[in-house]
Amino acid sequence: MSFEFYKNIGEVLKEYEINSSETNCIIETEIDVRESFREDLEFCLRELTFEESDYAVCETIIFPVLKELYCLYRDKFTLWSHKSLIYNEKLSGVPDYIIAKRSPLGKEIFDQPFFVLWLLKLNGMILLRDGVNV
Repeated sequence: MSFEFYKNIGEVLKEYEINSSETNCIIETEIDVRESFREDLEFCLRELTFEESDYAVCETIIFPVLKELYCLYRDKFTLWSHKSLIYNEKLSGVPDYIIAKRSPLGKEIFDQPFFVLWLLKLNGMILLRDGVNV
């Protein structure tokens, strides 16, 4: 979706003639969570405040969770933080996180994004928005 030019995703779908569909593409998978990660996450949720800072949410909750999961799949994907996405002059921006296909050329090469996540703030409430490459 546009990061500043468009007011909603419907405008993007219409202008670029994209068909929209929804599906549950997350397959619930049981994984072993390191105890040190669990303790750190519980500490952050219990002791830190997030009401005034999107960055606090990103740095103490979202990125550590993504990183923990990414470690299991790093041979197939790369995890990007605040990587610019540019389709054209109107459709571009910087999402908070992207999980992309790992390029055979190395981790430094940005390949096809599979998952894009950005935080939205509405009336002081932090919302998560995710999307996949269309």
